[in-house]
Amino acid sequence: MEIRLRDLRKLIVEMILVEGRAQDEKRIEGIKEKYAGNPHLPKAIKKIEDALFVYKMGNDLKWIVNYFLNTEEGQKSDEPIADVVNHINNFKKQRARMEKHKPGSSNLKKYTTLEQLSDALKKSRGMLSKADLSSVAQTDIVGGALTPEGDRYDLNKQGEFYPWAVYLPKSRDASCTIGENTTWCTSIQLGEGNNLFYNYVIRDSFFLFYLQYQGNEQQAKDHELNDSESIMCLGYMPDKGKVYFPEEGEGGGYITVDKNNHGVSRQRYFDIINKTTSDSSLADKILSSIDETVKKYGGKHPAKQNLIEIVNNPEKLSRELKGKSLDAILDFVSSATYSDDTNIPHNIFTEVVDPLILPPKSSKKVEKVLQNFNSSTGETYNQAYGELIGISKYYKRICVYRKDYDMKRYLFMFALVLQEVKNVLEYQATVVGHYEFPLAELFGDLVSPIVFEIMEEAYDTFGMTDSNAAGDYIEALDLIVSDMIDKGGYEVVDSNMNVKRDIFDYHEASSYGNEDDYILYSKKVHYVRSSDGSYIFR
Repeated sequence: MEIRLRDLRKLIVEMILVEGRAQDEKRIEGIKEKYAGNPHLPKAIKKIEDALFVYKMGNDLKWIVNYFLNTEEGQKSDEPIADVVNHINNFKKQRARMEKHKPGSSNLKKYTTLEQLSDALKKSRGMLSKADLSSVAQTDIVGGALTPEGDRYDLNKQGEFYPWAVYLPKSRDASCTIGENTTWCTSIQLGEGNNLFYNYVIRDSFFLFYLQYQGNEQQAKDHELNDSESIMCLGYMPDKGKVYFPEEGEGGGYITVDKNNHGVSRQRYFDIINKTTSDSSLADKILSSIDETVKKYGGKHPAKQNLIEIVNNPEKLSRELKGKSLDAILDFVSSATYSDDTNIPHNIFTEVVDPLILPPKSSKKVEKVLQNFNSSTGETYNQAYGELIGISKYYKRICVYRKDYDMKRYLFMFALVLQEVKNVLEYQATVVGHYEFPLAELFGDLVSPIVFEIMEEAYDTFGMTDSNAAGDYIEALDLIVSDMIDKGGYEVVDSNMNVKRDIFDYHEASSYGNEDDYILYSKKVHYVRSSDGSYIFR
């Protein structure tokens, strides 16, 4: 009798399946024998069998057996085996991320419970375990009845504001953990975008209090509380001495928002709290307690200590900046320079920050900003201008901080812009001929608005409190312009035709607000000529 190839293949597959099933059944019998005296076996055996026969978790069966039979969490667990399998598979999918975060952390055998797996995943995403979140170093829980025991809070305990818990996160990690599943920029997880927690609390000195509903799903339904109201951020402004509330009906709430980042007005805040409690004074009590907490810290956010630890540790700083855009990195670095305590040490700045904000890493973003501005129209001008000036000012602030570390490197965007000045020189020499004009005009009407805007706004020295840094800054600009002109075959001379290198200087005016009151300007005694002397621009 002949057997077709297709039938032979089918027969072989069936034989393999039968053999595999026999081996799996043998494994189950071995487990039953080994743990015959374990009192938790009768409850767990069906889940263990399903893990093997239904979910094909043969490679991880040993871990599952140990979880249900030898760990307190597993012994008490009523979680369906499908959920346990999902936890394990989700953990395994994140191995690459975890290895980048901490080598060796993706090995399943290092953990024995689902809580441990969850904690490991959270840490790789810049979040905290429940135990770490309870630390007073990471979080304050506002409310007199809920005080820490030693250096930790009992997160299972109901506070005086129940059904609400009021948290003050003291680190970005705590903010990510409490604000998980919100759309807040302060809860964006590690490597997934621009988390601006430290920018708000260090640079702007805001206190961000997170109010989280503690009731279950049925209780929320009874209270007619929708999901967007289940967590709120109340932003406190110490200089104003109160929580900031946006006007009723306005879309954006700035620092006082619901889960979906929609503004929470004062009236809406009271409406949300009041429908969850019979205590009509609860909303006011929460605000009073928030006020007392800010006063306890003297208006200075306790997150500052966490930031000090971050900026002084290369590994922690790298982790903090991971996944951030150039704008967010510059904003973070700039924010850190607002306090001597949080300044990034220069050796760490060189190691960690420079590779992220200097070319070639930053080139694509900077070139796009310049292109957007140059091609902007009436409708898009303001946005393009704001982005251009904003990013320029970040680099200017870094110049002041890094004045002893070749600040010219941080003025590369200025150097890119000056290519237009070179083009004007070439045009005047080859097309117009002996047309004469002073160097100052090169930074005005003869080039596109981008040069004028950067010269008069982004690269002036107004507001530089360090006069030595301002002098070094002007010298760096001089070098960039002189080098650009030299490479084009030209040179800068004075009225006596002596070659000059000091092009820019301070403006003598002291009153701020006048149209011509920019401290950085081009001396009108300078002229440009071609190196062979054939053309002079004065």
